[in-house]
Amino acid sequence: MSQKSAYLHYVSAGSTGNTAPIPVDEVICFRADDACTKVVTGSGELRIHTPLSELQPMLDPRMFRQAQRSTVVNLSRVESMTWTDHDHLVIKFKELDKTITVCQPYCTQFQEQ
Repeated sequence: MSQKSAYLHYVSAGSTGNTAPIPVDEVICFRADDACTKVVTGSGELRIHTPLSELQPMLDPRMFRQAQRSTVVNLSRVESMTWTDHDHLVIKFKELDKTITVCQPYCTQFQEQ
């Protein structure tokens, strides 16, 4: 079995009792939220009941990087990464109008690309 196949390919996510398989390569980011994890895609946010701390080891580290304690981003969905004057790294996503600022302890992960 190759190393790539050992990682998660789909998450079963949904809302209000309906779930669907979401390919992880379509996920923009995962965000910890109370007792569940938000799955952010270009078409909205869904939820899974797997905590982010359990989900992260199942994700391919070449594709997903931790940006904040509660956020893991999909590098293939990143449009740009910009350093600010205050040495903060800001990520802009291709499909979202939002940006996130990478917390200082996680910045080195994004420099290693």
